[in-house]
Amino acid sequence: MTTGSKPLPTAFSRLYAGLDSALQAFSAYWIPLLVGLFSIVALVSWNSEYPASQGQTLPFHANMESVSASEQTVESLRTTPAVTRWDTRLSEKPLWVWIPLPPPANGTPRVLEFPSRHATETLCWDGSSLTQLGTVTREALGGGMRESRAGFALDLPPNATSVLCEARFLGPARFTAKVWQLDELATREQEFHRNAGLLDGGMLVLALFTLIAGFINRDRNYLVFAAWLVINLRMAALSAGWDQQWLGQTIPFTWLVHLRPITLALYFLVTVVLFRTLFENDLLKTGSDKLVRAVQWACFPLLLLSAVLPYARFLPLIWVSTGIGIAILVYSLTRILLRTRSRVAMWYAASIGIALFASLYEVISAALGIKGLIGAVNSVTAALASSLLASLAIAEQMRQEHQQRLEIQAELQHAYEVIPIGLFTLDLRGRFLSANPALRDMLEAEV
Repeated sequence: MTTGSKPLPTAFSRLYAGLDSALQAFSAYWIPLLVGLFSIVALVSWNSEYPASQGQTLPFHANMESVSASEQTVESLRTTPAVTRWDTRLSEKPLWVWIPLPPPANGTPRVLEFPSRHATETLCWDGSSLTQLGTVTREALGGGMRESRAGFALDLPPNATSVLCEARFLGPARFTAKVWQLDELATREQEFHRNAGLLDGGMLVLALFTLIAGFINRDRNYLVFAAWLVINLRMAALSAGWDQQWLGQTIPFTWLVHLRPITLALYFLVTVVLFRTLFENDLLKTGSDKLVRAVQWACFPLLLLSAVLPYARFLPLIWVSTGIGIAILVYSLTRILLRTRSRVAMWYAASIGIALFASLYEVISAALGIKGLIGAVNSVTAALASSLLASLAIAEQMRQEHQQRLEIQAELQHAYEVIPIGLFTLDLRGRFLSANPALRDMLEAEV
């Protein structure tokens, strides 16, 4: 019986090993594959939780010359051509608009939305009676006005036929007006905050993981990348219009005015530092190190200016500086790609390419009025995609460095084995831990 039972442990061991391998393969490959397929089916076949609705864009009459809410202002505005958008071109003068309203459908409550994220204050009156309907700033609200998504919104009275508004902006604002059914705008507001949570959660978890990995491995690449992820998160929030909050807490507007230019300068600085950190050796080989170093040092006066210059004056400066800096980084990265064929450079080039394409797309879309991926989805997608690709660049660099260490260890081990000199290692008590073949031959014993 004893002899006959010996194969059983071996059979069970093989069964256990097979089950263990199958479970590991299922967890590592099949579950991610099934989740991916499930997500594709959901995106393609199922109804969205947030039904598509864009609201009705209203034409309006505008100028920057009026000074008060009066009948003369209304008459003056009515003589101007109707437009559907108005670019302030960094002007901080108040914008006056008169907006004719379409008749309500079935008496349902309506909301007039002003979606500019650069708006700082808006006051509205009934266009006929000049009765004040509400006022809102980034720190206070009154009447029927409130904050909505990135901008402001006015709950329209049932009998309103037109609205007169005075709006003030900070930054490159574009004024538009949309009328919504109340429930439709509420759905869009939920989607807006969901996208903000998606961006915050995804980026902060990735940044925290990278930061912990950096401290554990004592590697500055991880630490710089973690800082870049957080600044990239703030840049995406600024682009999407939800940078007024941080971790669910509302940032005071007096802080926000200073944080926005500082965020732009920090993003420029950390991007250049990350670039030099990743490609320090490659930049030396291609002769581009001094050029990139000059861009890096130029970031410091830019950071100081972001703290003292008004936002409207700082923006043209950061636009020019960023354009020059991007051109130098792209030039240096191209030289690295052509010379080294580095996969790290390829991943990082893809990351920069997505970020640049997203920024360019937003600028062109805003200038030409193209609808589509502008706003939350575009910002979330660009930020997450560029961050993940940059993560792959970091991971590839770490893999290459690990491979180099393994090769060096293998070479040292080979030298240890073949050198004709006796080598050995002892513990604290003088006992042998290891010895090379030469020493074992000398002692004619196993040690």
